[in-house]
Amino acid sequence: MGSSSSRQRVIRKANLSNPVGTAIFGLLACSQTLLGHVLALTVPATGDTLAARG
Repeated sequence: MGSSSSRQRVIRKANLSNPVGTAIFGLLACSQTLLGHVLALTVPATGDTLAARG
């Protein structure tokens, strides 16, 4: 569980510098992760909730 949280944090940081790379990484990790990341860009609170559930 902690590992997933760290991974989400890394993805979020990567998005700030390279959105394309982050999107690809999300697809490789899991389509659900990508969905959560997209929502996180719109509503951080919602993204964190989905990340915790996923």
